[in-house]
Amino acid sequence: DTIKDLEHDCGECAAFSKDRLAYLRLVPEGGNWRDLPEDVRMEAMGGAYGSGGGKVGFYRRLSYSQPSPTLVTSPVQKATMMCHPTQDRPLSIQEYARIQQFPDDWKFMGTSVAKYRQIGNAVPVQLAKNISIALSNVLDNDKNDNISCAKKTEDVLKVTTKKIATIQMIEKQRKDGHGLIIGEP
Repeated sequence: DTIKDLEHDCGECAAFSKDRLAYLRLVPEGGNWRDLPEDVRMEAMGGAYGSGGGKVGFYRRLSYSQPSPTLVTSPVQKATMMCHPTQDRPLSIQEYARIQQFPDDWKFMGTSVAKYRQIGNAVPVQLAKNISIALSNVLDNDKNDNISCAKKTEDVLKVTTKKIATIQMIEKQRKDGHGLIIGEP
């Protein structure tokens, strides 16, 4: 629901090619290339059709009831598409920024391509804040004990790594309907 209010007034937005858009119109909310009619899958996928891996980013249409996948630096690349849940377009720059938890008044500079890249390369705001708070607490509590400080910092990083692994696991399970709704804390 983080982006639902931007559905019809999305602002600056990239565009899919005519060919990709024709295929994406056949994909339901929360679906991907596997939801294309069988008779067009091979044509849509091209050389990637016979390659290994799940290829879940191909012709991916997001869902309001599933977690957002990791944002990449472009929503229109064939292997990492980010089609809006209900509109026949990529996620807009504002929608990208919302998912990464940037304030609505945050200004990105440069071309559309540069803006998508800035947002896609960013760490989600709340994650960055939580890591910085945890590290600051460790450092504040152990100013006089560098060995203890290093050990606690290592412990914080281990916990953070486990949390990131959990987030990645939830993302992998999103096709099964498990996980958070886009934008839920």
